[in-house]
Amino acid sequence: MTEARADALPSTPQRRMPHRELPDAGRLTYVLRQRFSYTYDAPVRDLDHRLVVVPPRRHGDQRRRRHSITVSAAGARTTHRRDAAGNIVTRSRVPLVPDRVEFVVDAVVERVGPGTDVLVPAAALTDSRLLRPTRLTAADAAEDSARLGSVGRAASPLVEVAVVDDDGARLPAGTVGEIVVRSAMSSSCYWQDKPPAADAFLDGGWFCSRDLGYLDRDRFLYYVDRSHDRIQTAHGSVYPHAVEEAVLRHHAVAACGAVGLGEPGHQEVVAAVVLKDHELAGDTLVEEIEGGAREALAEHAAPRVVVVESLPTVLGGAKVRRDALREQLTAAGAASR
Repeated sequence: MTEARADALPSTPQRRMPHRELPDAGRLTYVLRQRFSYTYDAPVRDLDHRLVVVPPRRHGDQRRRRHSITVSAAGARTTHRRDAAGNIVTRSRVPLVPDRVEFVVDAVVERVGPGTDVLVPAAALTDSRLLRPTRLTAADAAEDSARLGSVGRAASPLVEVAVVDDDGARLPAGTVGEIVVRSAMSSSCYWQDKPPAADAFLDGGWFCSRDLGYLDRDRFLYYVDRSHDRIQTAHGSVYPHAVEEAVLRHHAVAACGAVGLGEPGHQEVVAAVVLKDHELAGDTLVEEIEGGAREALAEHAAPRVVVVESLPTVLGGAKVRRDALREQLTAAGAASR
């Protein structure tokens, strides 16, 4: 490896840290390693690569003590500068990359919690569980089967998860809000974002995911939907994912996308469905699908069903493009019965 910055990391006695200690560590010093690798189909000459690798020295309650960067290419020359937000940006020039180049970033980070002086050595974080933002174990599910619907809970002191309201205030357990996260290696802005997207970050280094969800009393996180897809009816918010799930329970439905049509605050819930090949569209079938969904949803969330030939999707059909579907239905005159 060609050293891009000679900034040695400290050596620390090795020990494994019992899992029960992890949530209790108020001050935590650790080494965080990131690898970025790029593979090319043919040799690349005079590679000029820019990479935001290390966040500002102070980021929320976390401080970066030192860092090092290596590049796996002979003759690599790397320079460093700070952007307006304090992130370290590297520019690596490599004369020749035969087929692959790798950048390795090591950072020594200290996280300090309020009112405590507990110190955990950096090498204690050899426990692989600390690399997982959330986890859901068989034991968690056996204790409460409802947790199978969650994405788990934060398993690492390196990553923090919270749910907040529109003003950034923490919400109590069971209340839907925006999921926000922060970690030692989170950037404080988007690359070349001029001016920075202020609404993407909260004070203290919290990143706004634009995902909606809630935490239960045991801090298990449940994903609900994307915030910009939320349907705002006259009687409250409706989340498309829940509507689609209810509609897809019908045996005749192959695919579904739910959107809100009309002005926010007075939107109508509309579910566009693609029927299975052997099914024939008709008023009776549509009423049957609507009735089944109505039984599973709150009254204001019950959708009007519209049969379509196809849905606008990405990822090979795995994700409905709801913004495009909204335009499609509006153009087709589905905004009203």
